[in-house]
Amino acid sequence: MKIGIFGLGAIGSALAVKINGEHKVYYYNRSNRDKIKILCNGVQYEKEIELSNVDTSYNLDWLIICLKEYHYKSALSDLKKLISSNTKVALVRNGINLKESIQGLVDENKVIECMIDCPVEEMGNQTYKQLNRALITSKNSHVFRDFITLFNHKSVSFNEADNYVTENWKKIIISSATGGILALIGEKSWVLKDPEILKLCAKIISEGIDVANLSGAKIEDDFLRELVEDIKSSSGSKGSSMLTDRLNGKPIEVNAKNGVISSYGKRYGVKTEINDLITVLLKHTNNEKDI
Repeated sequence: MKIGIFGLGAIGSALAVKINGEHKVYYYNRSNRDKIKILCNGVQYEKEIELSNVDTSYNLDWLIICLKEYHYKSALSDLKKLISSNTKVALVRNGINLKESIQGLVDENKVIECMIDCPVEEMGNQTYKQLNRALITSKNSHVFRDFITLFNHKSVSFNEADNYVTENWKKIIISSATGGILALIGEKSWVLKDPEILKLCAKIISEGIDVANLSGAKIEDDFLRELVEDIKSSSGSKGSSMLTDRLNGKPIEVNAKNGVISSYGKRYGVKTEINDLITVLLKHTNNEKDI
């Protein structure tokens, strides 16, 4: 099969080295790249690559899009060139209703929304360190099952979720519970040991549960308590992707995390005061960044 990977940041790079060697892969990225290097469990995976031109048609069977939420607007014209009537599309990023970002470019039945659990650290020199085995979750469907066949299962796991809406909202709430606070303070999770900050985390979670359930999710009654306990017992050295982006001077993907809770709160008329505040403050940290 002919597979395109659009976006060779941490997640795009991690997925690129996991595709079965039998497939022809085309690479697309804003900045120049000539190799992909991933360090995982002490093993370095290195692949020499050549970026493809979006103006050249390859009639792709699959296009795997690994962009942050704030990159989609500027990428739409290029994505339109790459998606043919036969192309299936996998959207791999944080957020809700990902299909809206490419609405009109592809038949909705050929698109899958994927959330990925794959902590990756940038090490410089086009090298990333993958901290855990990758887990990709999507709605149980024949298109997702086709997607699964593209990969080497020795390095990635898949979860076919019967209730993807619930699983996706849980991930957003988990990410939002601490990520925004750590990004604002600029410190790792040792600050979460402060009882007052832990109360803020609990409020973020509670607001998220309220809007998630109104959106069709079915989050268990003990989810709040269990998540707060997980935060209390977490290592003080734990960071978050939002904190990493803040410290590295990169845009923060707030609209796909606390911003989702905030926007859905407005949609349903539910108060999400803490998520609203975090969203406003973190949006201002992005004002002068290259989004």
